[in-house]
Amino acid sequence: MTIQVILTFGLALIILYGFVQRDISKIVSRLIIATGSAGVYLVWLPDQTTVLARMMGVTRGADLLFYCWILISMFLIINLHAKSRMNLRLITELTRQAALANPKIPPQAPPPSDKPGNSS
Repeated sequence: MTIQVILTFGLALIILYGFVQRDISKIVSRLIIATGSAGVYLVWLPDQTTVLARMMGVTRGADLLFYCWILISMFLIINLHAKSRMNLRLITELTRQAALANPKIPPQAPPPSDKPGNSS
């Protein structure tokens, strides 16, 4: 088995994953599919990376792929960060609602005093 076949199979699985994820996150799904498709194209026509790189002002195709990898990684990091923040806000809101729905006096707290004139 050649390395091109192995890489194509792996990229086909990534593209399939992108299709499966399209209902969850359309932007990420499209990026996964586009990246996997570009990967298949470049696996079978590796000299095209240098041609594309020179068209974009980069000297080597490997450098262009590295720059693209950095951009995609940064996008994914930002996307994961945004989802993490959203989940933290949701957990905070759910916890707040649960606490307000079921208020409990802590067992170590003394019972409230009914003495007149004690306004503390």
